[in-house]
Amino acid sequence: MKKIALIFATILLSIFFTACSKVAFEKQAPLENAALVYVYVVPEEGINMTTRVSYYKVGINGKKAEGGLKVGEYKAYNLKPGMVSISAFRGDLEEQKIDMELASGKTYYLKVKSFSDDFAKFEIKRVNANVAYEELSNTTLAGEYVKESNIISEFITPKEEAAAMVAAPQVVYTKSKTEELQNAAALKAQGILTEAEFNKLKAEILSK
Repeated sequence: MKKIALIFATILLSIFFTACSKVAFEKQAPLENAALVYVYVVPEEGINMTTRVSYYKVGINGKKAEGGLKVGEYKAYNLKPGMVSISAFRGDLEEQKIDMELASGKTYYLKVKSFSDDFAKFEIKRVNANVAYEELSNTTLAGEYVKESNIISEFITPKEEAAAMVAAPQVVYTKSKTEELQNAAALKAQGILTEAEFNKLKAEILSK
């Protein structure tokens, strides 16, 4: 009897800590010079004919991001503006993708939905903000961290954002002595400088 009670207590503690580790959906703003893309998975539809667990990898221009998504989970990606192809992978062979033109400062919502029939069909499609917020409110963050640490070049990270905000140093262009002498000679030829003024300016240039 004690053994059964111990097993039951262990299961309850496991459920408790699993629930506590989940992070509820939280709205965020795109990073500077980035487009924010939410990808989330909604419950399956249809009759589940298999014991297969729906687990999806997200791909950016064919390169898979870290981690994955299960039903009721979401991830947010800050991506560089421009044309991008975003995929949902299930298993090694199944892929659905959508091509999008991303604009800086904009937020986009992509829903992955599975149809649990004999053919294990699924789709990824863009949805509007109103629909997305209602569905995202019932999801939790996939994994423990928001930050991606892989090498997909389309990602914009907070560190990269800070670097982009640092102004580039101004390049100061200085004329060579030859150029200054040529300019002085041109002024003399136009009658702007007298012979004496030209000789004085010439001496000043050569003395630098």
